[in-house]
Amino acid sequence: MKFRIKYLLIFSIALLYSCGQEEVKKEEILIEPPLTSQLINWSVMNADGWKNMSFPTWFSKELIDSNDIKTILIGFTNFNFTDSIVNITDTMPYRTLEINFDQKGSVKKVVMAEFIDGIQLAQHIFSYKSGTDSLGYSTPAVSSNVKYREKSMISLLNTLQELQQYQRLVLEESDEKLLKYVDKSSKKEIYHYFILDTANWNVSYIDHNFNPEGKHLFYYGSPTDYLSSFSLVNLVEKSLKQSRIYYPSKALKSQSFHTKDFTTKRCFDYDSTGVLMSIKDSLVSASDEFLHSDLGIIKYKNFLPSELNFFNADDTLRKVPVKRVSFKYN
Repeated sequence: MKFRIKYLLIFSIALLYSCGQEEVKKEEILIEPPLTSQLINWSVMNADGWKNMSFPTWFSKELIDSNDIKTILIGFTNFNFTDSIVNITDTMPYRTLEINFDQKGSVKKVVMAEFIDGIQLAQHIFSYKSGTDSLGYSTPAVSSNVKYREKSMISLLNTLQELQQYQRLVLEESDEKLLKYVDKSSKKEIYHYFILDTANWNVSYIDHNFNPEGKHLFYYGSPTDYLSSFSLVNLVEKSLKQSRIYYPSKALKSQSFHTKDFTTKRCFDYDSTGVLMSIKDSLVSASDEFLHSDLGIIKYKNFLPSELNFFNADDTLRKVPVKRVSFKYN
């Protein structure tokens, strides 16, 4: 009898252990989403993507054309809360972008406006004379209109300094192994090298063929689907700027934005058809300590993205967003 009880106990423990192992295995299984053509190019729908004005690839040319979209107005809003009782103090966008497209779906003009309390302070206009090439490249002409600033040489210099945050890359060299651009918005003459040949994806090649100096940027891959970007000094001082991980289907799985002290990791969640449904941003310190996370939920209207609302990850009810990106189509 004692033997039977002992055997039954061992069998029960083994069964529970195997079920636990099975649950762990199930949790580790990730469903690979198919690569689906989407209106928004989510890999550049971020702060880095909006700074590179020579690659206006924020939207699919084909879907802009097929949906007969002429203009998209994007609004960026941060919601401020004053106390424990929800009290939204700012519902006006702090920035808007009006993007005009030509008949083939290429970006024709971008009007970027900045606001405080609904009052427009500045307006930057990027005009594209030619359509984008196969890599999405087209260099814009730039003009600005800054209000509430006296017209003077100092005012002009301040405006030019503000525009330096927007990269205006001009192609200097290109072949099947390398693309070389220079940023005309920067006084430091920063070069952007896109290394296309995977055999040259190593720091020894970069150190031997270029003068890194720590200011130039290097990319493993093309402007449309590079794996990482970084600066380099003397082989050992490699500073990551951005890194990406793709599913085998080529759908974007995650994206990390690196600064000196912090890293923001963005993970993408798709439905069974490959349409993006949500984004999770996690902030970690340089020592890999988790600090904060936000969950962005995408709303669709008539199969087009209408809003991207970010909520604090602890907000399970998701009634009050902390920030919003809105899309309006004409």
